Amino acid sequence: MTIHMSPTRALTTTYYVTQEQLDLIEELKQEQFPLNEIYLAERNGRNFDDIADNLYFEEDYEHAALRYIGGDPTIAFKIKKQLYLLHRIDRKNREVYFSIPNTGNPQHSFYRNDAFTAPLEEIKKWQTPAWKVEKAQYGK
Repeated sequence: MTIHMSPTRALTTTYYVTQEQLDLIEELKQEQFPLNEIYLAERNGRNFDDIADNLYFEEDYEHAALRYIGGDPTIAFKIKKQLYLLHRIDRKNREVYFSIPNTGNPQHSFYRNDAFTAPLEEIKKWQTPAWKVEKAQYGK
């Protein structure tokens, strides 16, 4: 979350969301009755829980998405960058991940959490024929 001043001197709060979340928020904003759409989400086979879970802030006791849908100009959304990692299967059929520890020397790890993650352009610099590119979590 980023807070900055706009030229009109109103505080703007920026929230970073995935592309899928932003698509859902924008879809709801276009609906005539967006709260009804959220209420009927299960009936329609849609999942709006991801938006509510990621955009709820206890200190504010409100949903940023609902404020945005309602036309609050102080709320903005930006898309998180998709991150990628490199992995391969070893001789024993185990997942192995490309990592760069604090030493700065590339090595492998059996733990996905240790994998080196970066935007696709950076990952391509480290890729060799042995390693496959895979989507990882999102980052700013």
